[in-house]
Amino acid sequence: RLHLDSIDLFRGAAALMVFLHHGYGFFWRTTIDADSTPGAGPAGRLDALVHQFGVVGTAGWALAWPCFAGVNLFFIISGFCIHLPYAAAGRRPATLPYAARRLLRLYPTYLLVLGLGFAMVAAKHGVGHGPATLGNLIGNLAFWYYNGPAGLASPAPLAPVLWTIALEVQFYALYLLAWPLLRRYGMLRVTAAWMAVDVVAHAAGYGALAAGLRLPGPLHPIGFAPARFGEWLLGAWLAESLVRPAAGTDGAAGGGRWLSVAAGAACLVAGTTAPWVFRWDRYVTDPLVSFGFFLVVRAAVAREQVTGDARRAGSRPPVARRALGAVGLRCYSLYLFHFSLIVGVGELYVRLRHYPDGTKDALGGSAEWAVVTLVGVAVVVVAVEAICRGVEWPSHRLARAVGRHLEARARPAA
Repeated sequence: RLHLDSIDLFRGAAALMVFLHHGYGFFWRTTIDADSTPGAGPAGRLDALVHQFGVVGTAGWALAWPCFAGVNLFFIISGFCIHLPYAAAGRRPATLPYAARRLLRLYPTYLLVLGLGFAMVAAKHGVGHGPATLGNLIGNLAFWYYNGPAGLASPAPLAPVLWTIALEVQFYALYLLAWPLLRRYGMLRVTAAWMAVDVVAHAAGYGALAAGLRLPGPLHPIGFAPARFGEWLLGAWLAESLVRPAAGTDGAAGGGRWLSVAAGAACLVAGTTAPWVFRWDRYVTDPLVSFGFFLVVRAAVAREQVTGDARRAGSRPPVARRALGAVGLRCYSLYLFHFSLIVGVGELYVRLRHYPDGTKDALGGSAEWAVVTLVGVAVVVVAVEAICRGVEWPSHRLARAVGRHLEARARPAA
């Protein structure tokens, strides 16, 4: 079984990053986006932040703001994990077993969060109003978030993080379609070419938005899968290089490892701070951020074994490493449910206290709302553990069993 301990750690880190970004925004009742910060120029906006949040709150903001980039890290890890077994086997995935594995791993937990999301928006807006419509539910079931009623902001996922799941599913399909190119030109060339497409598409898309042009929802650069597939392929390229060092990344196993970390960190700092400094959309620099994560992940896994356990027999990693690895094993449920659950706790609290509409925003940043936020975090921890044990992990086992069965049927008799 192909396994890398460090990938579980990166999964955990990515999930915690997104959780911190959303949780901090929930506490302050702000989207903590660059455009939501008043003031002229970076210095003026920093003064405004200190005035709004205080020194400690601004320090937390500086930590939580870049954590939106956890999504980019998930894309790198996804490309790595999906391609690794097929790179090791040197063959294209069989379509039916591959599709069954992906669907059975994703869909049961996804259906659960859709049910929770629909119940929450229906309770708030009423069935048939806002996002709680039958058409929008059907669209969400098919990973299509553009079926919201007229006048509703698009896209309209029933949980805010779900747009990335649609991208993942589209990446899985593009991966199969790209195999003729990968076989003919090699992973390195295809990835480099697709990253160039990624950069050009981001520049063109966000340039058009800045010029006031209205792009159709599916073509918005943040969620247009063909324009972001290069980022996913970076992870696949890394997997290829581990089983075939000639693929072009084996230099990270030697002295170039620390250079790779330094270059990756520089890309991450530039990619996550430039949108705030220049007041761009925070996803403008996605290709740079994803490339930075690629360099960091590349350095971390380059010396690790591709098969078996990377630790010495009988050794136990530090507590922090074990804890982060445990989060990584639960990252999918944590990623899907954290926002809906913590928001649900807030809604329930204000209803039980009979607070009028708008009270949540007035409570933002207060000691009272800090307690609500911590309770929400506790609910997320307990619920995610139950979801993993009751739904996610059994669905993974089912996916492996069905995949093996379908592959055995597809394999010609000896």
